[in-house]
Order: sequence, then structure tokens, then C-alpha cells
Amino acid sequence: PKINSSEPIGGSGFNQSLESAAPPGFRVRPARGVLGRQRDRLLRLLYRTMTFPFNRAYNRARVKIGLSRDRRPYGSMFDSAWLVLATGCPSLDVPRPDLPNQVHFVGRLSPAGAILPRAPSRDRGVKPLVVVTQGTHDVNAADLIQPALEGLADMEVDVIATSGRRGRTTMGFAPPPNARVVDLLDFASVLPQTAVFVTNGGWGGVLASLAAGVPLVVAAGSAADKP
Repeated sequence: PKINSSEPIGGSGFNQSLESAAPPGFRVRPARGVLGRQRDRLLRLLYRTMTFPFNRAYNRARVKIGLSRDRRPYGSMFDSAWLVLATGCPSLDVPRPDLPNQVHFVGRLSPAGAILPRAPSRDRGVKPLVVVTQGTHDVNAADLIQPALEGLADMEVDVIATSGRRGRTTMGFAPPPNARVVDLLDFASVLPQTAVFVTNGGWGGVLASLAAGVPLVVAAGSAADKP
């Protein structure tokens, strides 16, 4: 459709969400009740203080090229005020009653052109397969992979663990006999054979597992939206 107005569709866009929920980067559950909303107000003030140096540099760059200062919370400017295609689905996001109209959830997106190692084919009747991944960020194996492999060591299962780093197939510890470590893995080839998917809550792995109908064990870490 032709847009005749200079105003973006949805008005202030994500500015609305950043002014009515906990800001990004804080490990908190969605607010409930008066105390929860007060907590979020304090967190938004703290967020503005923490991001002040970045906002100041951003506005200096705006002024330098003749634009007005942007008074929105830092991060609002990174999202289009006209159209945002968000992976996932609303039920995996925190409740956002004021989500702007230009935001559309589109489910899972497969990486285009990515060449990843495929899982070897497995015969019917073999032990159940458990896939363990800690994603590609915060990949200290002691956080999730090592305790998961130790917990699965005495079970009648086969385990594949991904290091999240291309070329890295060692973890600094010896995996149990029923487990092996690979660097990266093509989820599309392995999930149809998988009984359980153990993950740190990385967005891509969670969406792939849900799309394949594989049960999840989520041990959320400290990064981004995983908690």
C-alpha cells in the first residue's frame, strides 16, 4: 500500500514496549501487580542510566548529520517503525499488550545457504538419542554440557553434544562412552531422530525443536533472552 504520511505505522513503535515492560538485559520474570510494575519502572530508569553513554554518542552522530535528537530509550531505534518480522511466536515472548501493529511473528526461519554437518542415519530400534547444545554464545562447557553428559552417562541413551564452535570437538573433559562431541550440527537432519533436546534456551535451537515436535529440557543461562 502507498504511504502518504511521514509518520511511521504504529506510531512510536517499540518505544511503547520499552516504556511498559522490563528493559532488555535484565533477568526478571514479567511483571505482575503493582509491585511488579514499580519494579519495571525502576529498571527502566536504571536502563536509561546504564545506556546514557551509548545514547549520547548516537545523538551526537544524529546532530552531526543534521537530524534532531532522539529521546526514545536506547535500543528503540534499532527496530523499524514500519515493519518488524519477529521469529518465534507470541507465546514465547513476554506478555506485551501494547505490542505495535507493525510487529509480525513469523515462526522459525532456516539459515539460508548454511552448510552444516548432517547427523549420521540411525537404525530403528537403537537407543533413544539425546542432543545437548549450549548454543554459540556463552559456551563454557562446564555450565551445561558437562553436567548434562555426566547426568546421562548411566542411562541407556546415545548422546550428541555440540560445542558451538566450528572445528572444536573437545570440551576439556572426557565425554562418557555413550556420548560424542561435534562442533556444529544440522538440526534439520538430527531432530527427526531425537528423543529429547537439552538446550540453554538459544532461540534457534528452541524453535527448531518445537517445529520438529521434540521435547525440550531448557536450562537457561545468563545471556540475552534465554532466562
